[in-house]
Amino acid sequence: MDNLPPSAPQPSQGATPSSDPGPASLRPSFRIALTLPRDDAAEHIRQRLNETVPDRWVGKGRWAEIHVPGDDRRIWSPYLSLRLDHPDPGTEDGSILYARFAPRPEIWTGVVFLYSLLAFAAVFGGTLAYVQWASNEGAWGGWVAVAGVVGIGAIHLAGAIGRRLSLEQMRELRSRLLPTIADIRMGQAKPPA
Repeated sequence: MDNLPPSAPQPSQGATPSSDPGPASLRPSFRIALTLPRDDAAEHIRQRLNETVPDRWVGKGRWAEIHVPGDDRRIWSPYLSLRLDHPDPGTEDGSILYARFAPRPEIWTGVVFLYSLLAFAAVFGGTLAYVQWASNEGAWGGWVAVAGVVGIGAIHLAGAIGRRLSLEQMRELRSRLLPTIADIRMGQAKPPA
């Protein structure tokens, strides 16, 4: 239903799939329709997070992050990023909560840098191999392209392993989120005074 691994907890009623690609997604995500307008929903979620996990979340405005406790944090540990937005045009009032599991920012920065470097190597190596081939020389640049593609595959494999290792932590983060929004998914909460 969303981009969590098949053995991950699936979103309950009201969650819809994101626009991310399927199981190859490096950052699984989901979205949930809420009954309160965006600003009221943000205030409600802040209050509920302060009640349930006051030392494990940070946020401001319509954005928040829920983190794994420091003692349980590993290199593969995710955090849950939350963002509230207006509903899609032509739909009812309320808001949409976009939630995305992601590695910590310092890990994600390294992944993006390495991914970009390997993609550049693949394109450069492919171009070099073509020029070498067209010049009737040995096309050793093809090996650079292959190394780049294999490296990108290795990043996706490492991401899959990391998601599997962090599956229990993703479940725990989601279990911290769902009770904070349960009553505004069903329309029981009143806007803050």
